[in-house]
Amino acid sequence: MNRFGCSTCLFCMATILLTLISVGATAQCLAPDTQVQDSCGSVTSVGCCGDANSVRYCSNGVLCQKSCQPDFCQWSSTGTTSYTCGPDGGTSDPDGIYARTCPCVPACTGKACGDDGCGQTCGSCKANENCVDDQCQCVPDCRNRECGDDGCGNSCGSCTDASQWGCNNGTCVCTPKCEGRQCGADGCGKQCGTCGNGQICVGTQCIDKPCNPVCFERVCGDDKCGGLCGKCPQGKSCEAFSGQCQTGVCTPDCSGKECGDDGCGQLCDSCTLPSTCNSSFKCVDVTCKPACTGKNCGDDGCGDVCGTCVLPAECDASGKCAEPCSPVCEGRSCGDNSCGGSCGACGEGFYCDGSFACVAGTAPDADSDIDTSADVATGDRPAGGDGTSNDRTGPDAGTCPAGTTEFNGQCIPAVISAKGGGCSTGGGTAGSLLPFILAVAGMALAFRRRKSVRQY
Repeated sequence: MNRFGCSTCLFCMATILLTLISVGATAQCLAPDTQVQDSCGSVTSVGCCGDANSVRYCSNGVLCQKSCQPDFCQWSSTGTTSYTCGPDGGTSDPDGIYARTCPCVPACTGKACGDDGCGQTCGSCKANENCVDDQCQCVPDCRNRECGDDGCGNSCGSCTDASQWGCNNGTCVCTPKCEGRQCGADGCGKQCGTCGNGQICVGTQCIDKPCNPVCFERVCGDDKCGGLCGKCPQGKSCEAFSGQCQTGVCTPDCSGKECGDDGCGQLCDSCTLPSTCNSSFKCVDVTCKPACTGKNCGDDGCGDVCGTCVLPAECDASGKCAEPCSPVCEGRSCGDNSCGGSCGACGEGFYCDGSFACVAGTAPDADSDIDTSADVATGDRPAGGDGTSNDRTGPDAGTCPAGTTEFNGQCIPAVISAKGGGCSTGGGTAGSLLPFILAVAGMALAFRRRKSVRQY
């Protein structure tokens, strides 16, 4: 029994000892001293005076404080040189190595901002944050914003109908939805387009205004909307003008018609939706938008016309009504007729001169009108030789083509015809005018040669 009791006592003492060792191993400040900060800063184990009645020192990486009441903090050189408690308050390290007053150690454990206890801060916050209880807290900013991020990971709001509305720099912006639409709302408070004259908007497409059939006192025939006012019984036909059924045989007329009345109270054919029969008896797509901008007439691109011209005006290629051009060929044997055509062509060996007449020879060079083979008068600059000869070097009458004659060294027409483009030496009025024509032509040629030689 005694052995058992003794063994139990030894076990108890061992347990207590291990507990004390464990506590001592984990303790950082010596009892009954207290820990004041979890870092020592520049304070060492030599210590310093926290105030007149306390000593601070570094132990195991933390700052500890010992109370000296009723004694004071003093420098001790007996045993270990350090600051300790004693009756001699006010003493310090005589060598001046260790300062008496403890330096300030910042207290920022667990702090993101705020005072560090030494006149400084433990950190600064972002522009959109405030320091609250030593922690930075984000401040939402939704000024002038109706959507998007508030700066703190949350939203200032959302836009309605995300299929068309999106957030752009804090503002809800609408994207018009007009693909495949000719008219109607674009979803953003505006319209996708407007319809032309004679059309209305149905849904999102422009269609011709509904046609009102005209059948007053008519029992058959065209109703002016591509349909019929009625049909005549067998053996009778519809009189197109009056819209009345009459006895007799009617011959249907559908020439050039795709739809509408055949003239006998029946339909040539009907259109397939969405096409309808227009006033020209053509099936037109009601979804087609006529292209008539800048046009007075001609095709509108939808099977109809942009308008008709009043005679005698005609529709030209640009869709404008223009008066027809009248060719001008009176007194002309050749050349332009002022309408883009020709008044005639000259025969071989002739050319069309500036007066629209056929002249024998080759058309003169447009860049030069100098004829050095012609006669040169005495005193003018010579075309060749010594300048004193008056000999003619041009052709004589025997070398000129048929229908021409030699005059002053040049082959000229005997008589210029007003119509045929050829020349004639026949009698009558033409023969009597020959001397006058030759004289005028000779004077003109001589004047031109003199002028050309002087310029040369």
